Amino acid sequence: MSGLKPNTASGRSASLINNRAIKDAVFLLALLLVAIVVIVPLSPRMPWSGLDPSWMYGMNEATAQGMSFGKDIVFTFGPYSSIYTRSYLPATDHLMIWGSLVLAVSFAVAVWLNFRTAGWALKIALLVTLSALTYSRDALFFFYTMLVGIQVYHWAMAFDAKQVAGSKGFALNAVLFVPFGLLPLIKGSTLAACIGISFLAFALLVKRRQWKLCLLIGATILVSMMVFWALSGQPLTGLAGYFIGMAPIVSGYTEAMAIKGASREYIMYLLATVALVGFLLRGTRGSYYDRTIVAFVFLGILFLALKAGFVRHDSHANISGAMILLGALLAGTLLSTRSAPPLLAVCLLVWGYIDFSYAQNPIESIGANTKNTFSGAWNGLKQRVSTPQALTNDFNDRINQLNKLGAIPKLEGTVDIYSYDQSYLLASGNKWNPRPILQSYSVYTPKLAELNKMHLLGDNRPDNVIFNVQPIDNRLPTLEDGASWPILLSNYEPTAFSGGYLYLKHRNTPTPSNEPLKPIGGGVYSFGEQINLPESDKPLFAKLDIRKSLAGSVMNTLFKTSQLEMKLTMQNGITRNYRIISGMTESGFIISPLIENTEEFGLLTSDAHTLNDKRVKSIEISATKLPFLWKRSFNIEFYPLDYPSSPDFIGKMGFAKPLSGSFDNATLVQQCNGSIDSANGVSPSSGTIKASSLLNIQGWLAASVSPAEVPDNIYLVLTDSEGKRHLFDTEHVTRPDVGEYFKQPSLNSSGYQSTADVSNLNGDYKLGLAYARDNELFVCPQFNVPVKISQE
Repeated sequence: MSGLKPNTASGRSASLINNRAIKDAVFLLALLLVAIVVIVPLSPRMPWSGLDPSWMYGMNEATAQGMSFGKDIVFTFGPYSSIYTRSYLPATDHLMIWGSLVLAVSFAVAVWLNFRTAGWALKIALLVTLSALTYSRDALFFFYTMLVGIQVYHWAMAFDAKQVAGSKGFALNAVLFVPFGLLPLIKGSTLAACIGISFLAFALLVKRRQWKLCLLIGATILVSMMVFWALSGQPLTGLAGYFIGMAPIVSGYTEAMAIKGASREYIMYLLATVALVGFLLRGTRGSYYDRTIVAFVFLGILFLALKAGFVRHDSHANISGAMILLGALLAGTLLSTRSAPPLLAVCLLVWGYIDFSYAQNPIESIGANTKNTFSGAWNGLKQRVSTPQALTNDFNDRINQLNKLGAIPKLEGTVDIYSYDQSYLLASGNKWNPRPILQSYSVYTPKLAELNKMHLLGDNRPDNVIFNVQPIDNRLPTLEDGASWPILLSNYEPTAFSGGYLYLKHRNTPTPSNEPLKPIGGGVYSFGEQINLPESDKPLFAKLDIRKSLAGSVMNTLFKTSQLEMKLTMQNGITRNYRIISGMTESGFIISPLIENTEEFGLLTSDAHTLNDKRVKSIEISATKLPFLWKRSFNIEFYPLDYPSSPDFIGKMGFAKPLSGSFDNATLVQQCNGSIDSANGVSPSSGTIKASSLLNIQGWLAASVSPAEVPDNIYLVLTDSEGKRHLFDTEHVTRPDVGEYFKQPSLNSSGYQSTADVSNLNGDYKLGLAYARDNELFVCPQFNVPVKISQE
């Protein structure tokens, strides 16, 4: 056993020993190569736009600016997040490279210790799996903790064989447990795996009275964590706060971020896990106590992989798929040659079923992943050695691109951006002043909501807020940072609406009262019961207290609970169904008028009466499945909001007005290619569209799809009962789905959207589309959506 010296000589010939040493060295070198290529971001990602790229860029920037994690920034990732994201920032590149190199070396050693006596078929299978089939950093991190747990089991078996720990053993211990101090500083949720495996390691070693080794393991983890924390520029006094601050994000993740997926995938995963644990309990060496510990090492990590892969059940499922395959390969080192093959076959089948569900061309993707893994690392290494400035140049080029795309101007004072799109803000060169939970979709517990709210009220609050309504997972839009909305309305005033963003500036004399007024209604209600909202000429703020039942709490811990849904019925009879998160509703949110986009939030800041058609008459709460997982009764309270409005701002929002000019000719064409996808948030097929002030339309239009021809100007057409047409401008938006469907890339620009100001219209209309060419209007015949506009 490596790292442990036997009391007696092995008795093997020198030639056999040398032969084995050579094979061991070759295997270790191969492992080091693969580990470095897979783990070290030699060819890192450059910043880009979108939800995930924005927080990746933001976390790097927070580390570079010396923000305190756990206080200034509260997120599921820490100062070494770039090791996970592989996202480049010149100021943090050294942390990413050296930290990941430490992890890669330790990973290679852990694999070598566990697999060195295995057959070459198993070794090659592992090398292929790590190189080609493991797409997820989560799986690599989980696998590492599993490797360490099983290596401690091997040490325990060696102690039973009367072998004693030597200096090599202590050194290997340090190498293996050093990453346990680093992993939680990369991604905080890995702390559970590190603590669990450490506890099981202690359970094995304490039985053997290896007190010194236990102390060394604990000291190694603690010192490692403190050293890595300090090297990242964080104060040692803030280490505990980092984990304390992360607790509500980790605890609230399951309900808030869960999405549905194919149940067959996690059922197969569970069956494979049961089979794997069963084989280990029967086939592993040692006492029943030792076999049980081994089973718990696998079971614990596979449980965490289950949660990581199937709570948010999309491509995250690849985490679980990779872990069941890696776990089976490791189990193969513990089982007999008779037991290992059938287990590997079962787990390989489960991995294949899961992986192939998310890969368009699974066989090609395996080859491409292998090629890209090695070629990317080699090209990155060459670039770093030969032209070290190239990465910084690429970074600057990307920042310039983001700056042009985001088009965020330089603002006086500090700036924060809601709900995400931090990439655009950071690329603009403004002074970033983020709220603690930097992206609003993650503010899913009352404690997190309070942190962001207090940031807006504190002395360090941002001078400017760039605001955009960007809900995810069909959530009720007003839930995301909902507790902060009253502060934004009362303490900030709108200054501009541009590029889809509402620009807010802190008022010189903020409103003294930043809280909603006293409740004007509410009570205790049950699922499925209609809840009528109180009459009020002011916007209504609601707090809704829904609790899980005991069964729901257990289910939420073991897997995930059922989702909650709110049905809202407007005064005009239109209904909307949205997902709600219990922690978010408890924090409070604007419930009436229903705000579904940034334009409507802008109207809320200027004159809420323009949103009369969005006022909510009643709501209904239900659970999509298994309602017994929730307590049947819940409490709700309603509060009127009072804040200074900016009535003059409505004219600055750039809503489309009826065109005053006329065209030389208007031609009714035979057919147009296109669609009105939504009108005021609903499908036109749902019946008559009702509106009072605004008409928000989205869709796509082409004069022809073969050959592809996209008009320069697309118009909304409202035709009254007398045949008079009212035209409204639209703006082009990208629709890559259209281009892909027709196999015509030029149709990617066929999308349109418009928010039309119809406040001067009244009555019944037909909504259609038209386009212009050479001062001639071409009216599309197939769009005749009934619209009723009422100013009452």
